[in-house]
Amino acid sequence: MKNKKLIIICPSMWPDMNLWGETQRMYYLANYLAEWGWQITVISPSYDVDKKNLEIRQKKYKNLYLGSPIKKAGGGGASGPLPRNGKWKSVKRHISNILNKCSEWFYGEPDFIEVNKKNMWIRKNRNEICRYIDKEGVQKVIISMPGFTFMQLGKRIKKACEHVRLFYDYRDPWYLWMHKKNPAYYRERYYLGFADKVVGFSEKFRIDMIKEMGIAPHKIYTVYNGYSEQAWEEFEKRKIPVQDKGPVSEKLILTYTGSMSLNNKKNNYRNPANLIAAVRELPDVELYLVGISKIQKEIVEGNIHYIGEVTQQKSFWHMQQSDVLISIHDTEDRSGEYLISGKFYDYMRSGRTILQKRKENSLMAEFVNKYHLGDVCQNHTDSLRKKILELANRKKEGKLIRESSFEQDISRYARDYQNDIYRQIIDE
Repeated sequence: MKNKKLIIICPSMWPDMNLWGETQRMYYLANYLAEWGWQITVISPSYDVDKKNLEIRQKKYKNLYLGSPIKKAGGGGASGPLPRNGKWKSVKRHISNILNKCSEWFYGEPDFIEVNKKNMWIRKNRNEICRYIDKEGVQKVIISMPGFTFMQLGKRIKKACEHVRLFYDYRDPWYLWMHKKNPAYYRERYYLGFADKVVGFSEKFRIDMIKEMGIAPHKIYTVYNGYSEQAWEEFEKRKIPVQDKGPVSEKLILTYTGSMSLNNKKNNYRNPANLIAAVRELPDVELYLVGISKIQKEIVEGNIHYIGEVTQQKSFWHMQQSDVLISIHDTEDRSGEYLISGKFYDYMRSGRTILQKRKENSLMAEFVNKYHLGDVCQNHTDSLRKKILELANRKKEGKLIRESSFEQDISRYARDYQNDIYRQIIDE
């Protein structure tokens, strides 16, 4: 009989997770493989979680939490940068910046504290992980990244359990994020040598990993993240009224949903400052920013609505009551060439028009154009204002409608479709 035991090692996993964003790719894969008869164990640290606020989800895998619960990471917040109270705070901030730069230089991760936590967890639990693999007779192991400190587990597992087939799964790029040949680059190349197979999140990522990292083409595959068709069907079955506060608004409704910080800094790749400035001058437009941490109640400033974190189902509701969905990924690095955000796939499924704030060579902008999902625009206040006015006029003329001829192409980005590709890679 074929051995169908598989272990996934990841930075956190539902339900005792740190952030849903770093969890969902492996969560959906674990459930999907379980439906195909795989016995899935997910090994991860555990985090203190307020169970009352957890969205109800199915779990078809086994959690193996190792170590004491870790305090959850803080969100970006809506209050802006920390105030400069005294010299000591300034010194701490300076030291923190230096340590973070060192962490990025050596590990490819920009948060020294998080890297230290992960390294400590690995040192404490690596032997137990290997013993568990051996005891259970597991033959296939997936290591999910980021965090990229987890890559070092691949070496330990391959040496302790030579029979194991090892998969590295990339949710984000590492070297390709910055294209800097520092120690982090050579660490990545070194640890990639222990993988039997590598699975990435976009074809552009796969092509450049072959070119830049020297990975043999037959060893690296593409599985896009995608949207959950099951979650959307559940939403549509509930028949939640889209407009429950009166008639449909004549105003143009713009909505962003997803994790967001209002810090107006260069490193905030979802910085909405220019969008907010553009919309404030347009009285016939309403902007909803949904997913801002540390906001308990909706805050309204003129035609701008600030809303805290919501459940997945509630985020679908916000999408459906909108005319245009805003996608933001604006950075000085090259991550936008490879990444498609999780919410973007839900935007695709929603049927609503998408406005992508773009950088050069943005993959999400490429998808908008390829599948006729909406419009792209430079992240400048004047450009945004002009584009939004154009969208408002199209709404008045009844022309703000997405083409339906690409629905079959979009359906290929359902998670079940993509995870079936993953299953075939594992089965080989």
